Amino acid sequence: MKIKFKIGFFTILLLLTTAITMGKYFPAMLCSVAIHEIGHIFMAKIRRIDLRELSVGIFGASLTTEHALFSYFDEVLLCLGGPLFNYASALIWITLTKCPPSSFFVVSSLGLGTLNMLPIKGFDGGRIATAILSFILSIEKANSIIKFLSFVFIFSLWCFSLYLLMKKGASMTVFVFSVSMFVKIFIPDVL
Repeated sequence: MKIKFKIGFFTILLLLTTAITMGKYFPAMLCSVAIHEIGHIFMAKIRRIDLRELSVGIFGASLTTEHALFSYFDEVLLCLGGPLFNYASALIWITLTKCPPSSFFVVSSLGLGTLNMLPIKGFDGGRIATAILSFILSIEKANSIIKFLSFVFIFSLWCFSLYLLMKKGASMTVFVFSVSMFVKIFIPDVL
């Protein structure tokens, strides 16, 4: 399986900025992301799905398949690969290192896996929900439901980020993420 790797200029700038601001935590976060993508690649290999490209963008990474998508079942399994690898790596890390579950790698892996399982368009959870709903309903109805769920979950993330900003003085990371996801999904021509 030969996969072409693609990364944009602004993504490189974002990674450099994140590395500088996160300091010693950046390698753990980067490992969590790499493990997530390896999970998808591993699942594709098991299901004999040919991958064409791994593209890393501002909003995350995405894999492109060589051919049109196989089946709803394969779509679900392919999407589950990343989050499952995140959960497994966190459990293995806790077991092998005897570190507390609050270590940054564990929190980063569990957070990335869980965030990706939300039923938001473009996320693993959104793709899983779309595949399951498309099997039961029409594709149009499935897409309408996912668009509604995307709005609800992104709005919830935005409200949570505002709460953190006002009450806890937390960074603006979740706020910027939720606003940018909203723009990407509901106003796609802007980005």
